[in-house]
Amino acid sequence: MAPRFAFPARQQGAIGLFAAITLGMALLFMLLVIDSGRLYLNKRQLQRVVDTAALEASNLNAVCSGTGVSALTQATASAARNGYVAGNGNTLTVTCGTLATGSNNLRAFTANANATQAIQVVASESVSSSFANALWSLFSGGTFSSTTTLRATATAGYVGTPLAQLNIRSALATVDSSQSALLNSLLGGLLGGSLNLSVAQYNGLLNTDVNLLSYLNQAAITAGLTVGDYDTLLNTNLSVTTLVQAAATLASQSGAGVDVTTALGQISALGNATTLQLGSLLQTTTGSATAGLNGTLQLLTLVQSIIEAAGGSNAINLGTNLSVPGLAGLSTQIRIIEPPQFSAVGNPQYAKDATSTGRIYVRTAQVRILLSVQLSAVSALTNTVNGLGSALNTLLKPVLCLLGCTLTDVKLLPDGANLGVGIDAGGASSWVTGYNCAASQKSLTVSANTSAATVVIGNINSSSFFSSATPTASSPFNVLDVGTTQCGALGLNCGTRTAYGGGGLGLAVSSSVAGSSQTHIYSNPPNVGLASQNYTFSSTNVVNSLNSTLNGISLISYAATTPNLLSALTSLVSGLVNTVVGLVLAPIVSLLSSLVDPLLNSLLTLLGIDLANVTVGANLTCQSGRAQLVL
Repeated sequence: MAPRFAFPARQQGAIGLFAAITLGMALLFMLLVIDSGRLYLNKRQLQRVVDTAALEASNLNAVCSGTGVSALTQATASAARNGYVAGNGNTLTVTCGTLATGSNNLRAFTANANATQAIQVVASESVSSSFANALWSLFSGGTFSSTTTLRATATAGYVGTPLAQLNIRSALATVDSSQSALLNSLLGGLLGGSLNLSVAQYNGLLNTDVNLLSYLNQAAITAGLTVGDYDTLLNTNLSVTTLVQAAATLASQSGAGVDVTTALGQISALGNATTLQLGSLLQTTTGSATAGLNGTLQLLTLVQSIIEAAGGSNAINLGTNLSVPGLAGLSTQIRIIEPPQFSAVGNPQYAKDATSTGRIYVRTAQVRILLSVQLSAVSALTNTVNGLGSALNTLLKPVLCLLGCTLTDVKLLPDGANLGVGIDAGGASSWVTGYNCAASQKSLTVSANTSAATVVIGNINSSSFFSSATPTASSPFNVLDVGTTQCGALGLNCGTRTAYGGGGLGLAVSSSVAGSSQTHIYSNPPNVGLASQNYTFSSTNVVNSLNSTLNGISLISYAATTPNLLSALTSLVSGLVNTVVGLVLAPIVSLLSSLVDPLLNSLLTLLGIDLANVTVGANLTCQSGRAQLVL
């Protein structure tokens, strides 16, 4: 039996053994900590590589298929910059796809080579195996591998709300010399001065696009406002000079040609103190994120809209600059009843409701144009017809006036040869009605109304015609006045002439042409901030209807107010009237029909209004904001 207590001599060496074991364990744990730390740091470095690669590829809207920046190329280059090179056991794979939130409120990535919502980067790297792995293999009898493969995955994408933008594009493909002269008269008149831009300058403005966000920032700087406070900027009254100067500064900074910068300088110098709010021309959701304003605008449309909004309160006289073959006496007046709203940005989720305040809606300007036409071809017949009536009276007096009679006095164009032609072009409009951000293909559904128009012909009072508070109207244009005069025996002692006593003829047209409604689906429109996908909504019915209106003009007959005209006299006058109708109506119809082409295809098109067409550009970003790591 062992003694209860051992003597000290028997405990010699125990402390040394425990010290050796403790030191060995400490050394082992130190090796494990150092080795685990090495693997942890290698994994962290690899994770940083894939995080950066995924973010860079996503921010550049890289693609896995189709045209654009290659996601694989961009991710590989990013990894190389951070010290990771694929090959020799290292692999790097890039996958495009979409994100969806499941019922468990967790995001899930689904691979789709045609999608660009998210990009997933997976990298692997071979490193030396850990000390623990070697020990495990030693004691377990397994095969020891000198290397261990580390893997890291990063998914980056856009998770912001979708954004859609519509913008009205000019129907002009190019500006020629005749159009530049009309534009100078039109824009100069709206500015209250004389403008003299060349064809090259107008084409430069037409073919230059500017970034909306950059323009708003420059406008804030020029106006002395806070850059980035877009709600204040859009609701502040700013002068034409300030707004055009901002466009000129931006164009100069963007490297625009000398034609563009000098044109904007001339417009800016002519700009008056009239103020307007940019918000009346540009629709954005209150508090829009910067990404929602990162669209493109056509420079000519921007400048022209500013001028029209500022100078449209009064009618301007374009003089005789509208050229119509065979017509010398033509003057033109125009007033912008409602300026255009040329661009709109918003969330298409809320835009589908037609009554929503978040509707994405654009329109062209509403204008009224009044032409004063001198009927020179008809006026030349006046003396002939009036002389024929006098000769007829002289011939009939001895026969019909033995006991007293009623004589006729025929007058052609009794109130002059100045005929009024007015057109109220209601303006085309377009708005978003739906969108789709499915994985395979995004789309934007847009509806549009081509311009409605009202044509009035006759005597037109310019004051009431150009009033936005009253509808367009005209009174008949008097073509023929068959007056009567009561005479005594033998045609003597004749009384005062009664106008239209024997009837007469007048001309008055008031025809409304309804615009047509159409819907178009933009397939895979570019993201907001890129060049828009354009589509022209066209309708030949509007122009054909106007032509039919003008070609179908008929004269209005006035009833005789003097009773008991002798049948012989009535027969003779009727024959004379029929002759006059044949002589007068044909040149009037021909003249008015010849006005349709220059009026619709020249003047209205220069104003950004085409009754037959409206060109709308569209952009759709399914996920706005900046790319971020999402998984």
